[in-house]
Amino acid sequence: MRFGVSGEALINAFQQVAKRVRKTYRRVFVTTILPGGYPPEQAEQRLLANTWMLWQESQWFDAVFDFATPLRSPEDEAVLNPADSGDGVHPNDEGYQLIAAAWISAN
Repeated sequence: MRFGVSGEALINAFQQVAKRVRKTYRRVFVTTILPGGYPPEQAEQRLLANTWMLWQESQWFDAVFDFATPLRSPEDEAVLNPADSGDGVHPNDEGYQLIAAAWISAN
C-alpha cells in the first residue's frame, strides 16, 4: 500500500495467508490497517482492504480486531488521532490503551 499496492492485491494476499495458516493452525486472526499519513489514493486502498476484512470476517478469519476505528482522527479518518500518536504513524501510550480497550470490548 505504501508502494502503490492496490486494495485488491492486499485482499488477495490476506486470503492466501489465511489459507496457508489454516493448514497449520486452527485459528486465524487479523487486524485492520491503521491510518497514518497515506496519500489519498493509498488511503482509499487501505479503507477498501479494511472494509473487506470487517465484512468477510467469518469467511476468512476467526476474528478481525478493528484497531483502525478507535485510533483514527475524528476530523480525518485517513490519519491517526494526534492525541493517540506521537509521530502520526505509530500509536503512543494512549493509542495502545485504545487498542487494548477495543480488543477487550470485542471479546
